[in-house]
Amino acid sequence: MENIRTDRGRRARFIETDASSLFPRKQPGNGKNWQEAQEFSLRILNTLNQRFTGPATLREILGEIREFTGLEAVGIRLRSGEDYPYYATIGFPDDFIAAENSLCSRDSNGELVRDFSGNAALKCMCGHIIRGRFDPSQPFFSDGGSFWTNRASQSVTPDSKIERKDGAKNLCVWKGFESVLLVPLKSGNETVGLLQLSDSMVDRFTLEMVQLFELIATGIGMALSRNAAQEALVQAKDRFAAEVAERTRELIESNRQLKQEIAERQAAEERLILAQDGLERRIEHRTAELMASNETLVLEINEHKLTTEALRESEERFRTIYEESPIGIELFDSDGQLIGANRACLEIFGVTDVSDVLGFNLFDDRNVPDGQKAKLSNGETVRYEICFDFAEAVRKGLYKTYKSEGRIFLDVLISPLGIHEHKLKGYLVQVQDVTEQKRAEEALRMSEARFREIYENAPVMIHSINPEGTILNVNRKWLEELGYSREEAIGRPVDFIMTPESAWHAFQEVLPEFWNQGKISDVSYQYVTKQQNVMDILLDSRVIHDPVWGDISLSVIRDVTDHKRAEEELLRSEQRFRAVFESARDCIYVKDQSLRYTHANPAMEKLMGIRADRFLGMRDEDLYGEEGGKHLREVDLRVLQGQSIEEEHSRPIHGVQFVFHDIKVPLLNSEGEIIGICGVSRNVTERKKIQPEARTIAQEYPSVSMQAALSKAHYAAATDSIVLLLGESGSGKDYLARVIHANSKRSNGPFFGINCAAIPPELAESELFGHEAGAFTGARGRKRGLLELAEGGTLLLNEIGELPLYLQSKLLTFLDSKSLLRVGGEKQIQVNARLIAATHRNLEKEVDAGRFLKPLFYRLNVFAIEVPPLRERSEDIPILMEEIMSQLASEMQLTEVPPVDSSALVALCNYHWPGNVREFRNVLERALILSDMSRLKLGLPNGDYNSQGWTYNVKFPEGRTLEEITDEITESLCFEALRRSRGNKKLAAQLLGISRFSLYRHLRDSEPSAKL
Repeated sequence: MENIRTDRGRRARFIETDASSLFPRKQPGNGKNWQEAQEFSLRILNTLNQRFTGPATLREILGEIREFTGLEAVGIRLRSGEDYPYYATIGFPDDFIAAENSLCSRDSNGELVRDFSGNAALKCMCGHIIRGRFDPSQPFFSDGGSFWTNRASQSVTPDSKIERKDGAKNLCVWKGFESVLLVPLKSGNETVGLLQLSDSMVDRFTLEMVQLFELIATGIGMALSRNAAQEALVQAKDRFAAEVAERTRELIESNRQLKQEIAERQAAEERLILAQDGLERRIEHRTAELMASNETLVLEINEHKLTTEALRESEERFRTIYEESPIGIELFDSDGQLIGANRACLEIFGVTDVSDVLGFNLFDDRNVPDGQKAKLSNGETVRYEICFDFAEAVRKGLYKTYKSEGRIFLDVLISPLGIHEHKLKGYLVQVQDVTEQKRAEEALRMSEARFREIYENAPVMIHSINPEGTILNVNRKWLEELGYSREEAIGRPVDFIMTPESAWHAFQEVLPEFWNQGKISDVSYQYVTKQQNVMDILLDSRVIHDPVWGDISLSVIRDVTDHKRAEEELLRSEQRFRAVFESARDCIYVKDQSLRYTHANPAMEKLMGIRADRFLGMRDEDLYGEEGGKHLREVDLRVLQGQSIEEEHSRPIHGVQFVFHDIKVPLLNSEGEIIGICGVSRNVTERKKIQPEARTIAQEYPSVSMQAALSKAHYAAATDSIVLLLGESGSGKDYLARVIHANSKRSNGPFFGINCAAIPPELAESELFGHEAGAFTGARGRKRGLLELAEGGTLLLNEIGELPLYLQSKLLTFLDSKSLLRVGGEKQIQVNARLIAATHRNLEKEVDAGRFLKPLFYRLNVFAIEVPPLRERSEDIPILMEEIMSQLASEMQLTEVPPVDSSALVALCNYHWPGNVREFRNVLERALILSDMSRLKLGLPNGDYNSQGWTYNVKFPEGRTLEEITDEITESLCFEALRRSRGNKKLAAQLLGISRFSLYRHLRDSEPSAKL
């Protein structure tokens, strides 16, 4: 069984086995058992982990191995360069170690032999194990790469497999070692050495022992690698410390030598002077002693040469420092002429060779201020700043070219070099380019100026105060708004411009917290101007640090007096709106973009019979059911697209059908975006009940033709399809259109009818489609056309054949898209209105003649109903007369209707009625007017309507004026002309000798709306 334990990241392997298999019984050491082997391996590994100190530890471990195993010889080879000599051994003879110490193979020239990988070729079995060249299938190799044998003399012989395969010699056999174990010392994938165990006795090793020593060898390899790494680190540290110490010592020594050389140079110069003086005196007074002192003089000269050489070296070192200095350095002689400049100085002035600037004068070319020249002459050091202009220097001939900047700012430090014979030896000038610093300072000054400009001219009031509340500064807007002068404001406590309540609030509550937190925002105060006007303000303050005043408060003040008044006015407006909203008798409500109710007034609560909070959040489908809510949802979606819609619509409330006049407009936010719908609904159910309804029962008319027409009308009423009514003028097309509307699902919506022949062509488009303000001359406001007004209802276009062609095209577009564009408008408007068209013309012939659009005819001719003329349904005259007489009596406010005798009724039935129902109504109306309430006097037109003649009987006026009679005659003439021209108004106007506009006016003024 195999167990694995991890200790400090290293893996130790222990083999559990019987002691008899680990140590052969017939050899010494048979008393060793498994527990002792485990303790032995643990002791070796702990020694490696805790106190590995190098050779001493390895010798100690070898001794323990020898003691534990009883083997004769143990040893360790370690890598040294490319070889693996013995590092520590116990029991191996010296001649054996000398013969086996080196494993590297060499050629006849003594050079190392290398294998195909470039590594040194190693001989002997040790070399094979180190290089990892082994065959695990052979019994003397373990899986861990170890070589072991218990009978070396039999295994390693000239004819053995290993000798034949590897050609390896082995001195172990020569020295009598029979049991041999070679274990590689590995650290990771790298082999760092070899553990060798040998004994002259056979059968000293078992496979378990091999595995045990492979484990120990792995621990030794890891310890060696770790120790080598630690030694390398220590050596690196020692080398670094030694190098630092050596470099420090060299610098100290160099400094000492430099000082000594300078002192020696000075001493040599002094001695030289003394020697020269003594030499002159000896020449004058002791010429004879010259030869005697010649030897001494030679020594002194040699010493002077040495001193001069030392001085030269010192100067060379100084020149190195001088050249490498990052600061520009110039040397001027006593006359102020430039004699040298370092590299940094040349770079500052943009030249490459010092010869280009030699001869410059310090006082003329470096702009030394006059006040500084006197100090220089006294031997004082001076410092100043100048602006050096390269362009000016080029004009003076000092430079051939100049830098791209044009000018630079220089910081100049001039130091005199000492006085000799009452005269300065020269000048050392240090020059630094401070242009960037100057630019930064200038930018800072400009930034400060901009800040002051912004502070002073800001469109809001600004002031600065100290922690005591004293005003330190104010801007121009502050003075203008409050009416004070700067002298009146600065230095005074800030509460002098506050109302007492604001001052108490500021100093007791706001300012203590403000100085702790460093900022406040949107604090509301009241200021008092010099004119004693109270100003509402909002104040934002920040603590800033001023170099003069220290921490101060910088406050931005906004005058919100007008804003506050606007808020108050808005509040009052909201209150007025709420009063209207709450007290209105009409239902007022608001919906959001998802068409859910968000607001509803009490009138709507009362109508719905529940509190608003119970239906707010609902949709129309939740209140009126799916069918009732579907139409409302379609209308609301159009309102959300920007349309304003007015319509009448019925919907159930608690099972009772109500009719509402609805006005819905988009609800906009401040950015003009649609955020919902505002609607007003008026209950017009009672008004609808008192309006006269069209007769709808087909059985009341006995004529077959009228019954067929009414039957078709009933089918048409069940759908929203377009209906085309065909028939002669005055035959009752308008009546049939009302029947269709009254019996349709749009019966609660509006009904509009228009005679297309009665409106001027130039106004027809505006009447139908509406117009925007300014669309044409006289269009002062927006007008909704009849198509828009018929929203939710029905529009009758009578005499549609009279529409101009361009309006026919526009009407066709509306029928296809259900949307229209007002005259002068820019936005399409969706309209939900049913269209009924009527005409007395043959539209197919009109299409062939090019007076009517073929696509429009096909679009209108969906469901055509032929209305019979009155002459073809004379049997309906009694019923029709009763109906018309009842309407006229109501209109004329008659208490009773005169009876009609049978002869008059027969005359009415026998008359051919060219004007159809319109003419019939006119005859009855005239008879009622002329009757004396005892009997009805009918005056039928005389003459043959098919002849060219025409007569009209008029009685002398009884209660009527000449103007009324004249209008009656004019009306009859106009209708007769229309009859003879078959509805052609232009031809009718020509027959009468009047303009078409006059014809339109007479028809509009004389003809009641019901007849149009």
